Amino acid sequence: MKLNNKGWGLSTLLICFCIILIFLVISVYYAYRFSEKIDKDIEPDNSDNIVIDYYKNLENNINSAILNYINNGQIIVNNSSTMMLGLTDLRELGYTGDIIDESSKNECSGYIIIKNVNSQLDVKSYLKCDNYETEGYNG
Repeated sequence: MKLNNKGWGLSTLLICFCIILIFLVISVYYAYRFSEKIDKDIEPDNSDNIVIDYYKNLENNINSAILNYINNGQIIVNNSSTMMLGLTDLRELGYTGDIIDESSKNECSGYIIIKNVNSQLDVKSYLKCDNYETEGYNG
């Protein structure tokens, strides 16, 4: 840069402007990346909930199948009694298909507890898959 009584030339001014513009673009890029990282850290990870919902849906399907089995008169649960039925028994009777673990593609094991309390049926299914186990499962 040559400084004289006339001041800086147009080319010198354009070079300074380009340098400032480059620094501005770089700083905006890094500020955007930083804000994206903060947003990603704040957002909760819902993938675990989706996986748990898959298994809860399997349990609900099993509960529906056992209620269908009971309503068809295939089984009678006496008042104030508890009955346990294996998941393989329910499958062999044709009320449900294979219960497959979504991630490992292996078959899940399990059982169903049927309680008759004051003529009200309480059905609870318990699953054990490679990546999931119903709370209270006793294998």
